[in-house]
Amino acid sequence: MLAAENGKAPHPLKEKVFHWSLVATWLSASADVTTSLIADGKPRMVESDLIIGKRFGARGIALEFGSRGILEAVEILVLRRHPGAVRYFSAGNAGLSIASSAAAVNNARLLMRSTAPEK
Repeated sequence: MLAAENGKAPHPLKEKVFHWSLVATWLSASADVTTSLIADGKPRMVESDLIIGKRFGARGIALEFGSRGILEAVEILVLRRHPGAVRYFSAGNAGLSIASSAAAVNNARLLMRSTAPEK
């Protein structure tokens, strides 16, 4: 608020849109990890990501959250030098959140289909 009163633009790391895009990224990653862990070990359910392997476990969790942490650390470092790029990173975070949410929904759909009683 004080920065806007002084005629200066607020720092991009303090913008609400960027903060909410980071929150959405972590929530969608959590949903994806949760559905993958629930589906792990069920009959006819294998992980489709070649890097993680056929089973989703500690390695998958570390890769999912570790990659998000590294990505966000790089974003913050870049935004300190180039504050005008905040809108691009916010849009990228939104896209990543949508993709992870779609993966979580797909996992849940497959899980419901595999646990449905046979007719």
